[in-house]
This record gives sequence, C-alpha cells and structure tokens, in this order.
Amino acid sequence: MPSAPPPQNNNQAYELTVQPNGLLIKPEQYEKVIVKNIPDSAGVTGHLVYLKDIGRVELGKFTFSSYSWVDGKRASILMIFQAPGSNALETANNVYAELERLKKFFPPDVDYGVPFESITIIKVSIHEVLMTLLQALGLVAIVVFLFLQNLRSTLIPVLAIPVSILGTFCFFIPLGFTINTLTMFGFVLAIGIVVDDAIIVVEAVQHYIDEQHMSPKEATYHAMQEISAPVVAIALILAAVFVPVGRYVMRVPRGSILPCWLRT
Repeated sequence: MPSAPPPQNNNQAYELTVQPNGLLIKPEQYEKVIVKNIPDSAGVTGHLVYLKDIGRVELGKFTFSSYSWVDGKRASILMIFQAPGSNALETANNVYAELERLKKFFPPDVDYGVPFESITIIKVSIHEVLMTLLQALGLVAIVVFLFLQNLRSTLIPVLAIPVSILGTFCFFIPLGFTINTLTMFGFVLAIGIVVDDAIIVVEAVQHYIDEQHMSPKEATYHAMQEISAPVVAIALILAAVFVPVGRYVMRVPRGSILPCWLRT
C-alpha cells in the first residue's frame, strides 16, 4: 500500500494481511476481492473498490527477496527431501520418472534440470563396496589355492562368503536394517572375519588329511576339536568391541545408519 495511517509517515509503505477463500487459485478470482466500500451521500453502499482497480494481479513468487539462477539462466528451484525410512534410490527414480512425465506438458521454452543430487555418490559407494567384495573373493581364492594346492579346499572359503551374505540379509528386515554405504562396509568387515575363520578351518582339516591320512570327515572332527575354541574366541572378541557401542546407540531412531553398521 502507498501510505500508512497515523502516526506513521504517509510515504511509508505497509502490509495488510488478507484471508481469502482457500478456493481462490486464479488471478481473475483475486481481482474480484473487495478492498474498500465507498458509500454514497445517503450512507449506503455506493461503489465497491476491487483489487484489480488499484493494482495488477498475477501469480508470482512467494517472495521476491531472492532469485534463482542455473547455468546463468533464470530458474525456479524445487527442493525435494527424502522422507525418513524411505529408499533413496527408489525415491530418486520415481522423481526422475515424474519429471519426465510432466515435461510433456511444459511450454516449448521450458525445461528442467537437476543441478544437485546426492544419489550418485550412493550408487558409486555401493558399486565400490561390491567391487571390494569381488576383489576379496578373488584374492582369497588365489591365496588359498597357492598355499594348499587343492581345488576343493579353495572352494570352501569361496562358498562361505555368499552363504554369510545371504544369512545376514535374512535378519535385515526383522531388525529394521537398511542397505546403505555403512552396512555394506560392515559386510566387508564381516566377510573378512568369515573368510579368516574358513581359512583356519580348511588349513587345519587339510593338515590332518595330509599328515595323518584321515578321511575328510575324521579330519574335520579332529580339527574342530582343536580350533573351535579359538574361532569362537575371535568372534567373541570382535563382538566385545562392536556390541557395546551398538547398545549405546540403541536410542538412535530405527533404521539409522550407525546402529545398522555396528550390528551388521
């Protein structure tokens, strides 16, 4: 408004709060908003002043205190935040699919772009973790085969890795875990432990087969009598490190990254 009531200065602008009907969605509807009633000489309604009589009505920005630019061109910024507990990759794919659908209705000179997103780093991180798992699998197979010179003994640690992964995934849904970068990193640590234990067991069994000429069943029985305690002790020592920390962060909301990694 161009002026303000006393005692304010007449050339000072001021704002009025208007509470229109919530169904007003078009500029033409706002143009019919009554601003003032000018009575006639008899004191009855003489003339109504509408909003269109004193100004221009248009659909614009919520605030004009800031402007958005993308690659040197004027743009409108729409920020989309992921809901807690949702799948980041699925959310991003749905957003991109919806943008492609809406693009068909854009004017010819309007297009959309994504100047910033955090999904690519998730895809790259998970890809690198998977590559690390494959590299660990290959190195374990090479090292075991070089030292034991036995194909059957080499297959045992190799098969222990996918079995441990599948067994861990079975508890993800009941415990409310999510697949993210840190849980995948927890997989790398857990697989390293599983592979170490498998190598220890295979080497001990192979020792009885080569030195004592026992059958695989008898060699496994005697080997496990000797190394069961050390293998269990290794698992308990590692649990003594991670479990207390995992219990400490139990108050963190369900599905959060840190507890998932510690418990994985």
